[in-house]
Amino acid sequence: MNTDFDFENPDDDELPIPSSSKKIALSKRIALSSVCAALASVMIVLTNIAPFFTFFPLMIAAFCFFLAFEKAGIVYGFISIIVSVLISAFIWPLSLTFFLTVFIFAPYSFAAFLLRKFHYTKMKLMLIRFGIMTIFANIVFLLTYLITITFAIAVIGDGGINLENIFNLHYALLAVIFTVLFLLFDILFVQANLQISKRIKI
Repeated sequence: MNTDFDFENPDDDELPIPSSSKKIALSKRIALSSVCAALASVMIVLTNIAPFFTFFPLMIAAFCFFLAFEKAGIVYGFISIIVSVLISAFIWPLSLTFFLTVFIFAPYSFAAFLLRKFHYTKMKLMLIRFGIMTIFANIVFLLTYLITITFAIAVIGDGGINLENIFNLHYALLAVIFTVLFLLFDILFVQANLQISKRIKI
């Protein structure tokens, strides 16, 4: 009979996990996602109160969403986003902050979670992340641009906008600027995540 036992990695047959442990793990996920949603909501509200801090609190909100995805799972990550967005919509409906959260920072947090293994420490991983994030940034910019144009047309009418010149040199220039700023934000986000995640033991 084999008397050896691996105390660090026991098999399920040798040491079954009690149901209470699963409940504890579930409670931790719920607690973490709740904290992330609450903190993100505070950051979104703070942005509405002090608009000159527009991007910094939303960056923190994006990190809260990312942390919920990474530590609690995809389902709880989306729950954190939904709760925060609903709270912000209830307090300040259809604000610029709400728009930025829904169409830029919340989608980015999920994209960052999917690419969490691709850091900027190695050239190959960096190029892959750069390529994917560049595509993602342009998709996000295109959607926000189209929504903005649609809203403008609805407000001032077709006569105020030349639909034939929507996608012109100005659009290309804005897309390039947005992509560069988006990639710079991604670099800072990854580096901050590497430092903060090491200190969060869950």
